Formats: sequence, C-alpha cells, structure tokens
Amino acid sequence: MAFKAAVSTIIGKTVKHVVVKEGDRPPQSQVFLVFTDDTYYEFYATYGTIAGAGAIDTGGVEAVKRYMGGEKRVVYEK
Repeated sequence: MAFKAAVSTIIGKTVKHVVVKEGDRPPQSQVFLVFTDDTYYEFYATYGTIAGAGAIDTGGVEAVKRYMGGEKRVVYEK
C-alpha cells in the first residue's frame, strides 16, 4: 500500500468528523477525516487498494458531503 507524502500533513490535527462514502464507480469507498480547522483529508479504495489524497483540502463536513455527491452516498457519519 503506497501513500502520497501528504498523509504526513495530518499528524497533529484534531479530527472532529468522520464521513464514509460508497458508490459503484471508482473509487468505490472513501473515508474523510474532517479536522477542527475545517480542512479534510481523504483515504479512498479503488479495487481493494487503499490510497491517500494528494493534499489536505479546505472545507468542513458539508463540503465533504457534497464532494462527488451524485456518484457517492454517505454510509457513515459521526
């Protein structure tokens, strides 16, 4: 499993929300960690391989829910 260097940028951040999305088209599964500073980071799985996004994105939990909204459905949110 290979992760992009950006995954190290989440160290020290505080998670305030977790959103899991699924869909029929790649990536089939996504896990979003939303931090207290209203940024988020995505882990996603395509064909069984877990990968990390290339960077932290700006936006809170509502931005995460809208991301790929037509193709993905929220299956877990806390």
